[in-house]
Amino acid sequence: MNVEVHEQYEDMNIDMENLESINSSSLIRVIIWTLRDLTTWATNDNVTKEVRGFCAMLLEAIRYQISKELKRK
Repeated sequence: MNVEVHEQYEDMNIDMENLESINSSSLIRVIIWTLRDLTTWATNDNVTKEVRGFCAMLLEAIRYQISKELKRK
């Protein structure tokens, strides 16, 4: 495994540990902030089309995962 991929994997482990230590209310707040940030960047004409498109894709992915979880319940 190259160093960059290994570092990203380690970062993901740290991210997962941090997420698991956050209470539900704080986790919801983090998700809302993320959705707002992605919406802002996806609709910002001052950034490149590629950035807007990438943010829109991430926004759609998060919305899909939320919808999928709601359907599970």
